[in-house]
Amino acid sequence: MTDGPDNTRAEPATRDEAVARILELAHRFELDAADLGLVLSGQQPASGSVAARVFGTIGGLFMVAGIAAFVAMQWEQFGSAARVLVTLGAGMALFVSAIIMLRQRNALAVAQPFLALAQVLQPTGMMVAFAEYGGDGDADVAYAITAALMTIQALSALRLVSHEILMLSAIFFAGTGLAAVASIADIESDLAGLAIGTGATLLAAGLMSGRYWLSAWAAAGIGSIILYLSIWSLVSDTVIEPVFLLITCAGLYVSVLTLLRPLLFTSGIALLAYLSYIVAEYFADSLGAPLALMLVGLLFVGVGYLLLRLNRRHFAKG
Repeated sequence: MTDGPDNTRAEPATRDEAVARILELAHRFELDAADLGLVLSGQQPASGSVAARVFGTIGGLFMVAGIAAFVAMQWEQFGSAARVLVTLGAGMALFVSAIIMLRQRNALAVAQPFLALAQVLQPTGMMVAFAEYGGDGDADVAYAITAALMTIQALSALRLVSHEILMLSAIFFAGTGLAAVASIADIESDLAGLAIGTGATLLAAGLMSGRYWLSAWAAAGIGSIILYLSIWSLVSDTVIEPVFLLITCAGLYVSVLTLLRPLLFTSGIALLAYLSYIVAEYFADSLGAPLALMLVGLLFVGVGYLLLRLNRRHFAKG
């Protein structure tokens, strides 16, 4: 998926160009000498390493489940300081441990569950600290601060290690933090959703050219849903309501340019929903319910065929 943009690049013509291309790919995907040596020697990863990774992942998940169960069972017995310690303190410890293991490529299967749990425990611990020691402060302010700190942490950690969990964390906390700021500033939710959805979709388009394809898909899918819902809330029952049809068509065009399948899917659903709404609103009574249902069915088939053609034509090599 991440190799899509490079398919049209000319093949290296000289040895120096080939070496430069290999170095570029090695830096992009963080391949080390061991990885390159394994490929050049024609060897395959030993089955033992696969088994070790599987059992390591299972072991890490059990450790995570044990920590979560212990905290849940003893929560009522903890005081304020202990509650902050077992959430924020444990989260920070897990985060540091995961980063060290990822940097050294040691126990990667354990590092990933640790990193994921840290992204849950740390913001939970910060919110617990605000609740325990912040008095009757505004929850939106507390979360905005928490989200800002988590976003800064994730972006800073990405300079040390490239990992999908960190990028997903940065996108999630940046988006939800902006939503909290909008609530504090009394910005209308539709306008805030419009800004956040547009930003997430544009970010996804930029991430498609790198290694964070899962983050790109998540940002494109969720961001475009928020975007279309916000636009519909703003234009529905107004004289500019037909603009929504143009926007969904523009979304289909952008999805082809950026190779974002989630945007293709959400744009198609938004287009179909709007056309179905038009049929139900303006034609159901005049043409009769059976004919309206048949027309909606034809719209489903037509839009589905359009999406299939676009997917095959423009995304087959993506």
